[in-house]
Amino acid sequence: MLSSSLLALSLLPGLDPGPDVQNAPPRGAELATGPFSSGLRWSYSSPATDPWIPRSVAFVGSGEYLWAAPAVATPQLTLFHTGQLGDPSLPLWVDGRFDGALGEIRVGAGDTVGELFALAQFPDPDSQHRRSVLYRYDAFEAARTGVFDPVWDLDLAGRGAAPAQLAVAEDGTTLCVAVQSEAGDKVRVEWFDGASGTSMRVEETPAGALLAMASSADARSVAVALSDRIVLFPSDPNATEVVFSQGSATTLGLSGDGQRLAYGAFTQAGVIEVRSGSFVELSGVPGASGEIVTRVAISRDGRNFALGWWDLGTAATVRCELRAALGGEVLSSAVQTTTPGGFQNYPATVAMNRGGERALFGTWGVGGSEPEVIVLSEDRPDPLVSYDLSGSVMAAAIDAGGTRFAIAHKELHANQFSTRGSLRLFDTGERGLQVLGAQRPGGSLEAVFETAPGGRVLFAVGTPLATPRTVPFASGQLFLDLTQPRVTLGARADAFGLASVSVPIGNDLALVGLSLALQAVEIAPGAIRLSADALTLAVF
Repeated sequence: MLSSSLLALSLLPGLDPGPDVQNAPPRGAELATGPFSSGLRWSYSSPATDPWIPRSVAFVGSGEYLWAAPAVATPQLTLFHTGQLGDPSLPLWVDGRFDGALGEIRVGAGDTVGELFALAQFPDPDSQHRRSVLYRYDAFEAARTGVFDPVWDLDLAGRGAAPAQLAVAEDGTTLCVAVQSEAGDKVRVEWFDGASGTSMRVEETPAGALLAMASSADARSVAVALSDRIVLFPSDPNATEVVFSQGSATTLGLSGDGQRLAYGAFTQAGVIEVRSGSFVELSGVPGASGEIVTRVAISRDGRNFALGWWDLGTAATVRCELRAALGGEVLSSAVQTTTPGGFQNYPATVAMNRGGERALFGTWGVGGSEPEVIVLSEDRPDPLVSYDLSGSVMAAAIDAGGTRFAIAHKELHANQFSTRGSLRLFDTGERGLQVLGAQRPGGSLEAVFETAPGGRVLFAVGTPLATPRTVPFASGQLFLDLTQPRVTLGARADAFGLASVSVPIGNDLALVGLSLALQAVEIAPGAIRLSADALTLAVF
């Protein structure tokens, strides 16, 4: 597909981008959830005959794919493309080998669909004792063989008596698992090579309970919340562990470099920083009497953090907050209150996008019209968007750019019996460039760009640059390597400002694993603008 260039990407003013290609259909009822509409893009629900409730979700790379684990009644692993449109959506791959798994199957992913990981626990010999198994999947390999089986699986050392924790590096090179011992007297933290599953490092620490775990972007620095303290294991295995005697923290978040840690506990929360082998407090946030922080997250750069407060007294009041790490200033917030005695509300999950500008909260709700999904943004005091669901949120993920939200929820409220649930993908519609499906051999790359009606656009597909760069003849950053072969096609936007392109992909399994960069270029009189949304894609 990329063996020759259809048009030299010299990008000089006045360049004719080539012939128009088939435009996207106009906005209207059929595009109510189209590529540039804000709201629900697709949903995937469990059938009555094969029920499940999704409990763990993770975006792959920048967010073009979603890796999820429906669990409970019919546990399985599923991989989706996030650009799909329609209801219901269908997964690209499913593995249902997890009959008998206990509770949640935890998932994580690297930056490609070749780096998909899961941690499951099975009764051994009974439900009071757990055997933990770590898996790696590779959708590239599945495309070559037609079989979606683990590349490797690994029984972890020792049995446990509580849920285990999983962390995955952003690039998929390193995994970390924390398991509480069967006797409940210590916690084992072990690091693995993502490619082979080989154990690289083991740490053990006395502990009465493992309450939470958080990791740095490379998963080499790891913090665990234990029943009496927080312990940070630095990335250097020869460095001394750092202990913060906070008491029983309930939830943790760790910055990308592993130097700033956000914690939540009973009536208090805050951010602490590692300096010279000890913790220094950057901000302390007191809660009201009876409040507890059930979920916390911190941005990759450690600049902002998010807190989900729950009132133990009413069991129905929830506070969602986005704060500055230095000093704890409230940047954005939302409060949910209701009359005590009804359904119990609860902050089930919180996640932040890579830049830290936005925080995604998922709650149980109280069974009414209040939203179970709330997104806060640092540039506005009230929620950016919110969504009302039919049931309680179990897990959620936000993509790197903060424009897509994956929601795993129960069909009914958490206080009501149900064995069914749904996965939903929401989009703010802010992306200027959207891809509408997975790139498969024999298929095509379908992309849409939003611009001025009648505007001329180039869609360039080629080899991604390791580091984006500026060019003197256009505004914006260039994400394509112009020294490598590429395909460039022209399109003219329709009356609704939609320009689309379809690039055929050869029906050749040798193309599986090919990494592609897609960027749109606006050609206007006297100006050339490179799209801010440049997507890195892969054929599989």
